[in-house]
Amino acid sequence: MNIQLNKILLFFSLQIKAAFRMIPVILATTACFASITGLAAFAGTKLLYSSSHKEPLNVALVLPEDSDRYTRAAFSFINEIDTVKNQCSFTEMSEDDAFNNMRDGSVDAIILVPGQFIEHIMNGTNTPAQVILPKSGSTSSSPLFRELVNAGVGDLAIAQAGIYAVDDYCGRYGLKDEIAAAELYLNDKYLSHALDRSVYFSKETISSTGSLTLIQFYFCTGAVLLIMLSSISCISLLRSENSCTQAAIKRNGVPYIISSACRFSAVSAAYLILILIIAGIAITAAELSPQVRYTLQDVFTAFGPSSVLMLAFALPAIFSLSQMLLSLSDNTGAGIILLFIMTVLMVFLAGGLVPKAFLPSVLQKSAVLVPATYIIGAFRGVLCNNIDLSCITGCLAVCILSACITTLAHKLDMP
Repeated sequence: MNIQLNKILLFFSLQIKAAFRMIPVILATTACFASITGLAAFAGTKLLYSSSHKEPLNVALVLPEDSDRYTRAAFSFINEIDTVKNQCSFTEMSEDDAFNNMRDGSVDAIILVPGQFIEHIMNGTNTPAQVILPKSGSTSSSPLFRELVNAGVGDLAIAQAGIYAVDDYCGRYGLKDEIAAAELYLNDKYLSHALDRSVYFSKETISSTGSLTLIQFYFCTGAVLLIMLSSISCISLLRSENSCTQAAIKRNGVPYIISSACRFSAVSAAYLILILIIAGIAITAAELSPQVRYTLQDVFTAFGPSSVLMLAFALPAIFSLSQMLLSLSDNTGAGIILLFIMTVLMVFLAGGLVPKAFLPSVLQKSAVLVPATYIIGAFRGVLCNNIDLSCITGCLAVCILSACITTLAHKLDMP
């Protein structure tokens, strides 16, 4: 047993030496593929980028010719509320001008206000105002304005119900002289409640990239793409030896599945050391240069032992997956093509190129079956210096499954 273990360790040490000798080639290949991943990150950033400043909805307000001062004062007051001002911009115009502007797209909605609108609300007549939206060419502005109007109607309905209830109560118990005072009191309370922004709004950041910033999200995607594609430079290490050499290795007590695990583990170790050296250089540069430090802070929340641990699980998952894809091809050229296509496809299905929130629900649910999901998740742990047990488990499962498939493909390929 000890002799067999020594032979396995000897084989692994030979693979480690071969992997470290490949580091110059790895660096050159990584530089070549950096342009590809950079392009992917740039495209994704452009896809998700949107200005924090949103143009308010342009709403045409059509008031009747005999509109009273209460109606004009009410809409003027509403238009000055910060919450409304951030979402809508009311412009008073004639009915003909309003419809002409809607046809040319300069107006998102029209409100046709009936005469004595405010008095009718207060006395219970409730003559409705007409809200008109474009029949075609509507964008996200139309449903947004519809929701705003519905919310306002709901608030108004609640206020009216409260006032009418008090009116009925006063009328039933002979308190008709108290109705005016009660209505005045309720109007004041409902108005103050409606104008209190904290009642309706709370600040909550919703991001399609989860807890990561846009830069961190695409850094993870770029890192996974870059490392998987750069594994092309390690084909000579990841692919099986010729049949004679492999037979000799097996006769010396090293099963194929063990030799396969040694190969991708050796490449992973070389990459881990290389990444740690680069990280050390970056951290040193950050200490010396404030500009470098600020740049790194945009990407790394923290970097520490947990980051190294997550790397130690992510890299074997990457190279075991690459080894499996290469083993499924008949020759080196076909293996490179398969590796490239499957890498991009898996990263896409894992929500790396386009966030999962934008993918169809079927693809979102099936992401748990995609190996790249756990690899990208592990790299998120690297950036934030935290341990994600689900990603660690997923990466281990990828390693085991890939090694088994590689071994099975080798056996089926044997004469």
